[in-house]
Amino acid sequence: WRLMLGQLPFADKDPAYREALMAALANAPTPQLFNRTLWFTVDPEVVRPQDVGSLIGLLARNAKLSGAREWVWEFAKANVMTLSASGGGAGDFGFSSVLSSVASGFASEEKAQDVQIFVALNENLNVPDRIVRAVTGKIRSQAIWLENYGADTCATLEAYHS
Repeated sequence: WRLMLGQLPFADKDPAYREALMAALANAPTPQLFNRTLWFTVDPEVVRPQDVGSLIGLLARNAKLSGAREWVWEFAKANVMTLSASGGGAGDFGFSSVLSSVASGFASEEKAQDVQIFVALNENLNVPDRIVRAVTGKIRSQAIWLENYGADTCATLEAYHS
């Protein structure tokens, strides 16, 4: 992990290498490393502003830690102003990117309402209504799919792997 972190500043000229390093850092196997990587998203000395959105999305998809998406969402809400201000230029990072990469992976009515309430309480984020509708619609449709087919899918996968 430290080796990958140390390489990050030298990967500016190779976008594929930089993306691979960020993916490896985001796939942190322990909560401690995950949390350290998450805090790097608000440190422009470590993560370039144009890379913040990518790293946030990669962290949300960490398959090694249960609840990673929830951790990222709560972190993003708590650090919304820093994250929103971190972008600019070609790598424009707005809170819309957090909604698209993090919140859209949820699958419950509770989370859809959480997104709506959070965006409504933070009007200064200027998240377009169409983004909020798209993300909450996706969350709700995923919740419906899980309710209707989740148990059958799990049973099928268990039978396949037995």
